[in-house]
Amino acid sequence: MSEIINVGGAEVESVLLGLSNVTDVTVYGEQNAITGHLVAARFSLREPEDKRALRKRMRQYCGPRLEAFKIPLKIEIVADPQPGERVKKSRHQPR
Repeated sequence: MSEIINVGGAEVESVLLGLSNVTDVTVYGEQNAITGHLVAARFSLREPEDKRALRKRMRQYCGPRLEAFKIPLKIEIVADPQPGERVKKSRHQPR
């Protein structure tokens, strides 16, 4: 799974950036006791939005655009701006 994040993280981010209200997103891999790894995403939004509503919209939007295993299972919404284009994104689980 970490190879998918390393190779496919930019692909998944590109799709997720097509969602309305999303200003930035970082996709990363996270350990999971059942599956080993899972895809997670950290979103920056233009306007406040309920996490459940965002998750539902994301799944509907990504369904026809990404393979099911690339759709993030875990999401978080962050208030702080994420790194700009000149700064490499960290695709690691936040500590």
